[in-house]
Amino acid sequence: MIERIVEAAIRSGIPAQDVQVLAPMYRGQAGIDHINQLMQNLINPAETEQIIFEATDCQYRQGDKVIHLVNDAESNVFNGDLGYITDLLPAKYTDSKQDELTINFDGNEIVYQRSEWYKIRLAYAMSIHKSQGSEFPVVILPITSSSHRMLQRNLIYTAITRAKSKLILLGEKSAFAFAVQNTGTTRKTYLKERFEDFLNVEKVIHTSVDNLETTVGNYVLTEENFLKINPMIGITDEDIQNIFGE
Repeated sequence: MIERIVEAAIRSGIPAQDVQVLAPMYRGQAGIDHINQLMQNLINPAETEQIIFEATDCQYRQGDKVIHLVNDAESNVFNGDLGYITDLLPAKYTDSKQDELTINFDGNEIVYQRSEWYKIRLAYAMSIHKSQGSEFPVVILPITSSSHRMLQRNLIYTAITRAKSKLILLGEKSAFAFAVQNTGTTRKTYLKERFEDFLNVEKVIHTSVDNLETTVGNYVLTEENFLKINPMIGITDEDIQNIFGE
C-alpha cells in the first residue's frame, strides 16, 4: 500500500524527496527497517554495475536519503539532520583503507568511513521521535496494532503535525483509536525528591521561610522601588552555600 501511494504521489508531480514515511517502531512489516527497503527499491533501485555498499542491516547506494543519528558539532551536522549520498568510494581507493560514503547535508558534504556508519541510517522512513523539529510536504503514517506498546496520543500528534501539505494515514482504525485515547502514564522517577535530598533543598527552604521577617508587600515591584528591591529576596549567602554544598 505504501508503495502504491508513493508511486501515485510521484506520478502527480510530487518530488520523491518530499515524501516522508513516519513510523513508531523499527521492526515488523510496518516497521521502519522494512519500509526503508521497500522505499529504496522503489525510489532508488539498484542499477547494473552500480557501486553498492552492504551495511549491517541495509544497502547504501548513490542518491539514498539518510539521517544522521548523533550530534557532531565539529562537522556541523546534528541528530536528525537529513542528507543524500553523493558518492561511494571503495576501500582500495581511499587513504583510510575503508569504504567511504560522501553525504550532502544541505550543502555540507561529509565523508564517512565504514567505521563511522553507525552515525547514519536510511531515512525514506524514519521514527516519529527523530522527526521532531522537522516538517515534510507529504507524510505517510502507518499505524498498526503491532506497534501497540508505542501508541500514545502525543506520538500521533507529533507525527500528524510534521505534515506541511498532505497527510496519509494507513493501517488499522482500532490502532489509531487506541493511540488517540491513550494519554500514557506519568513517569514516576522521583527525580525532584532525589535532587532535594542531594542538595538539601528542603532544609534550605525551611530555613529561609523561618528567618524571613519581611512581608510579601515589601517585595511588590513598583515603578518607584524596582531598583531598590534586593534581587536575592530573602536568600542568604548561607543558603547558597548549602545548595552547592560549599
